[in-house]
Amino acid sequence: MLPVLNIAILATVLNEAGHEAHAEDLDASTMKPERLGEIFKNMIDKPDVVGFTSLSVSARGAKECISAIRKAGYTGMVVVGGVHPTIKPDEAYSWGADLVITGECEGNIVELLEGGFVGIYEGKPMPINEIPSPNWDLYTPGIDYPGQYRMLENKAASAMWSRGCPHKCIFCGGLVFNGQKTRYRSPEIVEREMRDIRDRGVKNVYVYDDEIIGVPQPDNWMHEIADRIEPLKMKWIAQGRCSAKYATKEIFDDMYRSDCRLISWGIESFSQNMQKNMKKNLTEEDIWHTLQLSHDAGIENNVYTILGGYKETVQDLAITAQALKKGAKSGLINYHQTFLCKPMPGTELEAIAEKENWEMNKDYFVGWTDVPADGTPWLTKAEILKWKNIISGVCSKIY
Repeated sequence: MLPVLNIAILATVLNEAGHEAHAEDLDASTMKPERLGEIFKNMIDKPDVVGFTSLSVSARGAKECISAIRKAGYTGMVVVGGVHPTIKPDEAYSWGADLVITGECEGNIVELLEGGFVGIYEGKPMPINEIPSPNWDLYTPGIDYPGQYRMLENKAASAMWSRGCPHKCIFCGGLVFNGQKTRYRSPEIVEREMRDIRDRGVKNVYVYDDEIIGVPQPDNWMHEIADRIEPLKMKWIAQGRCSAKYATKEIFDDMYRSDCRLISWGIESFSQNMQKNMKKNLTEEDIWHTLQLSHDAGIENNVYTILGGYKETVQDLAITAQALKKGAKSGLINYHQTFLCKPMPGTELEAIAEKENWEMNKDYFVGWTDVPADGTPWLTKAEILKWKNIISGVCSKIY
C-alpha cells in the first residue's frame, strides 16, 4: 500500500556503516516464496545476510520465504525482526533464522551483524534525531506506490515524523512502539525528508506516525514544521487521536497551511461502554471537538471503527451507527472504514481471549474483515454481518 519505512531505514543504517545493503518490499513486488527460491538458486554472488521483517499477518510468508531460500541452497545468515518476532521470538527463530532481533534495532543492528551474533537479542533504539533519513535509492520497488488512498492521487510516499504511542488499547497489534512516550523528529529533519521526496518527483505523502495529533507535542513543533514545508506544496495525510485537550485550533490551522488534507481517527466505537472496555478512553467531547476543529480548518476526516470488540453488544453498535450517521450528515465525517476486531498475538485482548476460553477463530493470517465462524461471545456471526452492513451503509464513502 505504501513504501515500507523500517527496511528502507535499516538499509540506510547499514550502508552508512560501510556495508552494501538493499531493501525490497516482497509484497509490493508480488514475490512468491517459490520465485524467491528460484532467484537464490540461480544467484552466483549470494548475500552474506538476508533479513526479513514481519507483522503477524505476514509471519507465514516470512517463514515460507526463509524455507524457500534454504531449500535453494542459501547457507548465509538469516536475521528476522519486526512486530511478530518481537512478540514470539522463539517461533521466529524456529523458521530457520540464525538471529532474531526484538523491538527497535537501529541502535545495534550493525553491532549484531558485524559480531556474528546468533540467537535471540533485544534491539536497541537509536535517538530519533540520529536515525538516518531513508535513502530511497536502496529500495525496491521505488519510493512511490499506487497506495490505497485516493485523496493522495496517483503516487504516494511515506515518512516518519515521530515514533511511539503512549496509549495501551487492548486490541492494538503495534506492540513495538505502543505504551511508550512519543518521540519527535526535529522540524529540520522533517523538512529535509519532505524535500528529498519532492525532489524525487513525488508530491503526496502519508506521514505514518501512530498519533501525530491529539497527544502532547513539543512547543511550536507543528508550527515550525508548517513554516518549513508550506513552500514545498506537498499534500500529506496522517493519523491522530481525538482529544479535547491536545487537538487545538492552532495545530489544525498549521497542518492545513502545510497542505495536510486528511486525518484518520481511530475512534473504534462511539459507545462509552466500549471505550472503557477497549481502554481507548475517548469521550464524546474528545471525538466531536476534534472532528469539528479539523473540519473547520478545511481538513477531511476519516474515521476507523471496529466491529466485535470486547463485550460489544447490539446496543453498542447501534450507538456507533447513529453517531456515524450524525457525523456524515453534518459533514464532519468524510470517509469511514470498519474492521473486525481480532485477538492479535501479544495483545491484551489475546490474553483475555485465552483466559476466558473464547470459541473464536484466532488465525491472524486471515484478513481483518473476515468474520469468525462462531462470531464472538457477545455477537453471533449473523449479527456481525448484519451490523457490518448497517454501519458501512451509514457512511459508505471510503478511500
